[in-house]
Amino acid sequence: YCPQFDALVPELTGREMLRFYASVAGLPESEVEGYIADALQSVGVSEFSDRPCKNYSGGNKRKLSLAVAYLAAPRIVFLDEASAGVDPVARRKLWEVIWRSRAGRCSVVTTHVLEEAATLCSRIGIVVSGVMACLGSPQHLKTRYGAGLQLDVECDDVSSLVTELAEAASAEVSIVEQHARYARIQVQVSSSKAAGGAGPERPPVAAVFRALLGREDVTDFSVTQPTLEAIFLRFAKAQEAAEAAETSMAAVPVSTGLFS
Repeated sequence: YCPQFDALVPELTGREMLRFYASVAGLPESEVEGYIADALQSVGVSEFSDRPCKNYSGGNKRKLSLAVAYLAAPRIVFLDEASAGVDPVARRKLWEVIWRSRAGRCSVVTTHVLEEAATLCSRIGIVVSGVMACLGSPQHLKTRYGAGLQLDVECDDVSSLVTELAEAASAEVSIVEQHARYARIQVQVSSSKAAGGAGPERPPVAAVFRALLGREDVTDFSVTQPTLEAIFLRFAKAQEAAEAAETSMAAVPVSTGLFS
Protein backbone atom coordinates (compact mmCIF):
# COMPACT_ATOMS: atom_id res chain seq x y z
CA TYR A 1 0.00 0.00 0.00
CA CYS A 2 1.26 3.48 -0.95
CA PRO A 3 -0.57 6.15 1.10
CA GLN A 4 -1.31 9.63 -0.17
CA PHE A 5 1.16 11.12 2.31
CA ASP A 6 4.68 9.71 2.75
CA ALA A 7 4.86 7.45 5.82
CA LEU A 8 8.62 7.92 6.22
CA VAL A 9 10.81 8.66 9.25
CA PRO A 10 12.95 11.69 8.27
CA GLU A 11 16.07 10.60 10.18
CA LEU A 12 16.16 7.08 8.74
CA THR A 13 17.84 6.31 5.43
CA GLY A 14 15.86 4.84 2.59
CA ARG A 15 17.42 1.43 3.19
CA GLU A 16 16.68 1.59 6.92
CA MET A 17 13.12 2.62 6.15
CA LEU A 18 12.62 -0.43 3.94
CA ARG A 19 14.27 -2.66 6.53
CA PHE A 20 11.80 -1.39 9.13
CA TYR A 21 8.80 -2.12 6.89
CA ALA A 22 10.25 -5.53 6.02
CA SER A 23 10.33 -6.41 9.72
CA VAL A 24 6.75 -5.16 10.15
CA ALA A 25 5.70 -7.36 7.22
CA GLY A 26 7.42 -10.34 8.82
CA LEU A 27 9.74 -11.11 5.90
CA PRO A 28 12.37 -13.80 6.58
CA GLU A 29 15.57 -12.16 7.83
CA SER A 30 17.66 -14.09 5.33
CA GLU A 31 15.67 -12.64 2.42
CA VAL A 32 15.24 -9.04 3.59
CA GLU A 33 18.31 -7.56 1.88
CA GLY A 34 17.34 -9.16 -1.41
CA TYR A 35 13.82 -7.75 -1.21
CA ILE A 36 15.19 -4.31 -0.33
CA ALA A 37 17.63 -4.32 -3.25
CA ASP A 38 14.86 -5.34 -5.67
CA ALA A 39 12.48 -2.68 -4.35
CA LEU A 40 15.08 0.10 -4.54
CA GLN A 41 16.09 -0.96 -8.04
CA SER A 42 12.48 -1.14 -9.25
CA VAL A 43 11.79 2.51 -8.37
CA GLY A 44 15.22 3.88 -9.27
CA VAL A 45 16.44 5.21 -5.91
CA SER A 46 19.29 2.77 -5.22
CA GLU A 47 21.89 5.55 -5.39
CA PHE A 48 20.07 7.51 -2.65
CA SER A 49 19.33 4.54 -0.40
CA ASP A 50 21.91 5.46 2.27
CA ARG A 51 20.82 9.08 2.61
CA PRO A 52 18.35 10.23 5.31
CA CYS A 53 14.78 10.48 4.00
CA LYS A 54 14.63 14.15 5.02
CA ASN A 55 17.21 14.90 2.30
CA TYR A 56 15.13 13.30 -0.46
CA SER A 57 13.34 15.43 -3.02
CA GLY A 58 9.55 15.24 -3.14
CA GLY A 59 9.70 12.96 -6.17
CA ASN A 60 12.21 10.59 -4.55
CA LYS A 61 10.12 10.43 -1.37
CA ARG A 62 7.17 9.28 -3.45
CA LYS A 63 9.41 6.74 -5.19
CA LEU A 64 10.53 5.43 -1.79
CA SER A 65 6.88 5.15 -0.75
CA LEU A 66 6.32 3.10 -3.91
CA ALA A 67 9.30 0.94 -2.96
CA VAL A 68 7.62 0.28 0.40
CA ALA A 69 4.45 -0.75 -1.45
CA TYR A 70 6.39 -3.04 -3.80
CA LEU A 71 8.45 -4.63 -1.00
CA ALA A 72 8.04 -8.44 -0.98
CA ALA A 73 6.67 -8.33 -4.55
CA PRO A 74 2.94 -8.29 -3.67
CA ARG A 75 0.47 -9.39 -6.32
CA ILE A 76 -2.00 -6.62 -5.37
CA VAL A 77 -0.94 -3.02 -4.68
CA PHE A 78 -3.11 -0.06 -3.65
CA LEU A 79 -1.71 3.32 -4.74
CA ASP A 80 -3.53 6.25 -3.15
CA GLU A 81 -2.70 9.47 -5.03
CA ALA A 82 0.80 8.10 -5.69
CA SER A 83 1.89 11.21 -7.60
CA ALA A 84 0.27 13.78 -5.29
CA GLY A 85 2.31 16.87 -4.49
CA VAL A 86 5.05 16.45 -7.10
CA ASP A 87 5.90 18.54 -10.16
CA PRO A 88 4.91 17.39 -13.69
CA VAL A 89 8.40 16.04 -14.49
CA ALA A 90 8.55 13.97 -11.28
CA ARG A 91 4.99 12.79 -11.91
CA ARG A 92 5.97 11.41 -15.32
CA LYS A 93 8.90 9.56 -13.75
CA LEU A 94 6.58 8.04 -11.14
CA TRP A 95 4.26 6.91 -13.93
CA GLU A 96 7.20 5.19 -15.60
CA VAL A 97 8.00 3.39 -12.33
CA ILE A 98 4.41 2.22 -11.89
CA TRP A 99 4.18 1.18 -15.54
CA ARG A 100 7.40 -0.87 -15.37
CA SER A 101 6.22 -2.58 -12.18
CA ARG A 102 2.82 -3.68 -13.50
CA ALA A 103 3.84 -7.15 -14.77
CA GLY A 104 2.23 -9.96 -12.76
CA ARG A 105 0.58 -7.47 -10.44
CA CYS A 106 -2.84 -5.88 -9.97
CA SER A 107 -2.50 -2.18 -9.14
CA VAL A 108 -5.50 -0.26 -7.81
CA VAL A 109 -4.86 3.46 -8.36
CA THR A 110 -6.86 6.34 -6.90
CA THR A 111 -6.15 9.72 -8.48
CA HIS A 112 -7.65 13.11 -9.27
CA VAL A 113 -5.40 13.37 -12.33
CA LEU A 114 -7.45 11.79 -15.12
CA GLU A 115 -4.47 11.80 -17.47
CA GLU A 116 -2.75 9.57 -14.92
CA ALA A 117 -5.69 7.16 -14.93
CA ALA A 118 -5.73 7.06 -18.74
CA THR A 119 -1.96 6.45 -18.87
CA LEU A 120 -1.69 3.75 -16.21
CA CYS A 121 -5.02 1.95 -16.05
CA SER A 122 -6.61 -0.66 -18.29
CA ARG A 123 -9.95 -0.15 -16.52
CA ILE A 124 -11.22 3.08 -14.99
CA GLY A 125 -14.04 3.70 -12.55
CA ILE A 126 -15.33 7.25 -12.10
CA VAL A 127 -16.66 7.96 -8.61
CA VAL A 128 -19.02 10.90 -8.10
CA SER A 129 -20.27 11.77 -4.59
CA GLY A 130 -19.11 8.41 -3.29
CA VAL A 131 -20.95 6.42 -5.97
CA MET A 132 -19.33 4.46 -8.81
CA ALA A 133 -20.82 6.19 -11.84
CA CYS A 134 -19.20 4.05 -14.54
CA LEU A 135 -16.53 1.40 -15.07
CA GLY A 136 -14.66 0.30 -18.18
CA SER A 137 -11.60 0.77 -20.35
CA PRO A 138 -10.67 4.36 -21.29
CA GLN A 139 -11.87 3.78 -24.85
CA HIS A 140 -15.13 2.20 -23.67
CA LEU A 141 -15.88 5.22 -21.46
CA LYS A 142 -15.13 7.64 -24.29
CA THR A 143 -17.26 5.68 -26.75
CA ARG A 144 -20.25 5.15 -24.46
CA TYR A 145 -20.33 8.35 -22.43
CA GLY A 146 -18.42 10.85 -24.53
CA ALA A 147 -20.66 13.68 -25.65
CA GLY A 148 -19.83 14.95 -29.12
CA LEU A 149 -16.59 15.80 -30.86
CA GLN A 150 -13.84 18.33 -30.31
CA LEU A 151 -12.55 20.16 -33.39
CA ASP A 152 -9.33 22.15 -33.61
CA VAL A 153 -9.45 24.23 -36.79
CA GLU A 154 -7.64 27.00 -38.62
CA CYS A 155 -10.19 29.00 -40.55
CA ASP A 156 -10.67 32.54 -41.88
CA ASP A 157 -14.33 32.82 -40.89
CA VAL A 158 -14.96 30.78 -37.74
CA SER A 159 -18.46 32.15 -37.14
CA SER A 160 -19.78 31.01 -40.52
CA LEU A 161 -18.08 27.63 -40.03
CA VAL A 162 -19.93 27.16 -36.74
CA THR A 163 -23.24 27.95 -38.44
CA GLU A 164 -22.49 25.54 -41.29
CA LEU A 165 -21.47 22.73 -38.92
CA ALA A 166 -24.65 23.18 -36.88
CA GLU A 167 -26.79 22.87 -40.01
CA ALA A 168 -24.82 19.99 -41.55
CA ALA A 169 -24.63 17.89 -38.39
CA SER A 170 -27.97 18.93 -36.84
CA ALA A 171 -25.99 19.55 -33.69
CA GLU A 172 -25.22 22.11 -31.02
CA VAL A 173 -21.94 23.77 -32.04
CA SER A 174 -20.06 26.16 -29.79
CA ILE A 175 -16.67 27.87 -29.78
CA VAL A 176 -14.68 26.77 -26.74
CA GLU A 177 -11.79 29.14 -27.42
CA GLN A 178 -10.52 31.23 -30.33
CA HIS A 179 -7.24 32.98 -31.14
CA ALA A 180 -7.19 34.74 -34.52
CA ARG A 181 -7.62 31.95 -37.14
CA TYR A 182 -7.37 29.12 -34.62
CA ALA A 183 -10.47 27.87 -32.84
CA ARG A 184 -11.47 24.94 -30.67
CA ILE A 185 -15.06 23.95 -31.40
CA GLN A 186 -17.37 21.56 -29.55
CA VAL A 187 -19.94 19.62 -31.60
CA GLN A 188 -22.65 17.97 -29.54
CA VAL A 189 -26.03 16.48 -30.40
CA SER A 190 -28.71 17.22 -27.82
CA SER A 191 -29.81 14.17 -25.91
CA SER A 192 -32.40 13.64 -23.22
CA LYS A 193 -30.60 10.55 -21.98
CA ALA A 194 -29.14 10.76 -18.51
CA ALA A 195 -25.43 10.42 -17.91
CA GLY A 196 -25.83 6.94 -16.58
CA GLY A 197 -27.95 5.70 -19.48
CA ALA A 198 -26.98 4.16 -22.77
CA GLY A 199 -24.90 7.20 -23.66
CA PRO A 200 -25.35 10.43 -25.58
CA GLU A 201 -26.42 10.57 -29.17
CA ARG A 202 -23.45 10.76 -31.55
CA PRO A 203 -22.94 13.67 -33.93
CA PRO A 204 -22.77 12.55 -37.59
CA VAL A 205 -19.01 12.47 -38.12
CA ALA A 206 -19.31 12.17 -41.91
CA ALA A 207 -21.33 15.39 -42.07
CA VAL A 208 -18.72 17.18 -39.95
CA PHE A 209 -15.92 16.04 -42.26
CA ARG A 210 -17.84 17.03 -45.40
CA ALA A 211 -18.44 20.50 -44.00
CA LEU A 212 -14.77 20.95 -43.08
CA LEU A 213 -13.42 19.58 -46.37
CA GLY A 214 -15.88 21.64 -48.39
CA ARG A 215 -14.51 24.98 -47.21
CA GLU A 216 -11.50 26.53 -48.92
CA ASP A 217 -10.69 28.77 -45.94
CA VAL A 218 -10.13 25.78 -43.61
CA THR A 219 -6.37 25.21 -43.86
CA ASP A 220 -5.98 22.67 -41.06
CA PHE A 221 -8.19 20.72 -38.66
CA SER A 222 -8.23 17.78 -36.28
CA VAL A 223 -11.14 15.84 -34.80
CA THR A 224 -10.85 14.10 -31.43
CA GLN A 225 -13.03 12.34 -28.90
CA PRO A 226 -13.91 13.95 -25.57
CA THR A 227 -11.31 13.61 -22.81
CA LEU A 228 -11.89 11.59 -19.65
CA GLU A 229 -11.98 14.90 -17.79
CA ALA A 230 -14.93 16.02 -19.93
CA ILE A 231 -16.72 12.74 -19.17
CA PHE A 232 -16.07 13.13 -15.44
CA LEU A 233 -17.44 16.68 -15.51
CA ARG A 234 -20.53 15.43 -17.33
CA PHE A 235 -21.26 12.92 -14.57
CA ALA A 236 -20.51 15.52 -11.89
CA LYS A 237 -22.93 18.02 -13.47
CA ALA A 238 -25.63 15.35 -13.72
CA GLN A 239 -25.13 14.53 -10.04
CA GLU A 240 -25.30 18.23 -9.09
CA ALA A 241 -28.53 18.62 -11.06
CA ALA A 242 -30.05 15.57 -9.33
CA GLU A 243 -29.06 16.87 -5.89
CA ALA A 244 -30.45 20.32 -6.71
CA ALA A 245 -33.75 18.75 -7.80
CA GLU A 246 -33.96 16.76 -4.54
CA THR A 247 -33.28 19.92 -2.52
CA SER A 248 -35.93 21.80 -4.46
CA MET A 249 -38.52 19.08 -3.86
CA ALA A 250 -37.69 19.00 -0.15
CA ALA A 251 -38.25 22.76 0.07
CA VAL A 252 -41.80 22.59 -1.35
CA PRO A 253 -44.29 23.09 1.52
CA VAL A 254 -46.81 20.32 2.03
CA SER A 255 -50.31 21.26 3.22
CA THR A 256 -52.24 18.94 5.45
CA GLY A 257 -55.89 18.91 6.45
CA LEU A 258 -58.62 16.86 8.05
CA PHE A 259 -61.61 15.70 6.06
CA SER A 260 -64.84 14.44 7.48
